[in-house]
Amino acid sequence: MKDSFSRREHIGWVDLLRVLACFLVVFAHCCDPFVGQLDADRGAFLTGAFAGSLVRCSVPLFVMMTGVLLLPVGEGMGAFYRRRIGRIVPPLLFWSLALPLLFFAYLHTFGAATQSPTVDPASYTVRQLVVRLYTFVFNFNYDTTPLWYLYMLVGLYLVMPVLGAWLRQASQRDLQLFLAVWGAALLLPYVEVAAPLLGYAGNGGNMGLWGVCDWNAYGTFIFRASSAIWCWPTIWCAIPCGGAGGGRSA
Repeated sequence: MKDSFSRREHIGWVDLLRVLACFLVVFAHCCDPFVGQLDADRGAFLTGAFAGSLVRCSVPLFVMMTGVLLLPVGEGMGAFYRRRIGRIVPPLLFWSLALPLLFFAYLHTFGAATQSPTVDPASYTVRQLVVRLYTFVFNFNYDTTPLWYLYMLVGLYLVMPVLGAWLRQASQRDLQLFLAVWGAALLLPYVEVAAPLLGYAGNGGNMGLWGVCDWNAYGTFIFRASSAIWCWPTIWCAIPCGGAGGGRSA
């Protein structure tokens, strides 16, 4: 079966969301130089932090659009991985190597200066450059911060075939119940903030909740997974409209 993405041309409201989300991403990054001032310019920091916080829905919008367009997955797990993850890995490899080199050249070859208090040009040595060029296999670094989205997207693609299989057989009631649990889970970080105010002293110095401890960083799965499933509300909205991603009706 062909990927549902190949059967689709344009969905008007999704295209509009793309334009909006792109604008919000650009706006958010325009705030970063002000946020990067930190205590060096407290006024600029607060202004940038406030303005940037108003547009942080940009990335969740992209994630939700991914769910709408690709779920339920219309092909086998292996084919989906080859098609989707195969598109991500080459640019991830290229830019993970190119960005540290460009950043090093910017600071040294061209003698450029930076106003960011978090960047020390003296620490950008050849040795540190070499380290940055191979440690991307563990995570992004300061030079490659924009690539965090690709790391997240790989994880999202890995679970999509599993979620898609459930979506194909789930009833409307199942979706509503899952979304109710998801909505409640969004409140749990506030419980984590409130717990110490109510006398909670943690477990052996670890202030995590509901199973989180020094040897179990995940705790109750739904607590840690709540922020990783931004796409679900939009998926549910799309399914009654004919299933934008997979053509599934309610």
